[in-house]
Amino acid sequence: MLHTHVPPEESIELEEEGRLVPRREIAEVLQARAAELLNLVLAEMGRTGLMHEIHGGVHLVGGGALLTHLAILAQTILGRPRVVLGRILGVAGLPQATGNPYFVNALGAVKSLARDMGETRGKQDRGDGFLGRFKKLF
Repeated sequence: MLHTHVPPEESIELEEEGRLVPRREIAEVLQARAAELLNLVLAEMGRTGLMHEIHGGVHLVGGGALLTHLAILAQTILGRPRVVLGRILGVAGLPQATGNPYFVNALGAVKSLARDMGETRGKQDRGDGFLGRFKKLF
């Protein structure tokens, strides 16, 4: 994605338009939009005071994280030495999804929901939940 890493002679065919576009031009546009987004993230980190709380690095997630050289750009803009593609741990049976940052948000949400449901079920089993308190009334 860093346009300086793209050979100037490479082109991409835009099938619907029937023309070739230099791959470097596309990389320049993508790099500019990625830099803009990362600068917004940096501003938000500063605004919320999280800048000094991020010690372990930054994990990029989602389909955009797959852009070539995005981690390098993020290291530069965010000023963090460690920027990696996010991975989800503790999920078995989905190798095509657990190693792909595209699915990290969805798998994280499912994992969190499963944990919350387990905690709720545990409270109900102990009689600490709403139903447990309701039963104590009678």
